[in-house]
Amino acid sequence: MALYGKHESLKIADDPSDPAWRWFILNGPHGERFQWTRFGTLPRDIEYLEEFINEREDTYSGFRKKIREISLTTLNGDNIVLIRTAIQVLTIVGNDDDLKLLDQFVEHENIDIQNDAKCGLFERGIRLTKRKSK
Repeated sequence: MALYGKHESLKIADDPSDPAWRWFILNGPHGERFQWTRFGTLPRDIEYLEEFINEREDTYSGFRKKIREISLTTLNGDNIVLIRTAIQVLTIVGNDDDLKLLDQFVEHENIDIQNDAKCGLFERGIRLTKRKSK
């Protein structure tokens, strides 16, 4: 699914041969072209993503755990596409503490990251923290 945006080098991976890292960096359905909304009768990208993760877990025991760890690691980076990917993936595999981390991205300088954070929190039924006016 190479249509999901520009890809970071596998150099950032702790194990570039690990299929979880390869999928996270090189394939979709996540990243730059991810859409939270539904178009026509097609399933939403979040539904495709969840289905893919569930199927992969069946063939790669521990896949969910590994991509959660990768997502948490890449949230601390500066690559916009990988931060967005991490938010999208954590929406599916993240626990409550992981999702609390997404709140910090609601006011990120990048509007796409802001939107992903808001949509991910909404998708998981988490209300946004009220912000004070500046």
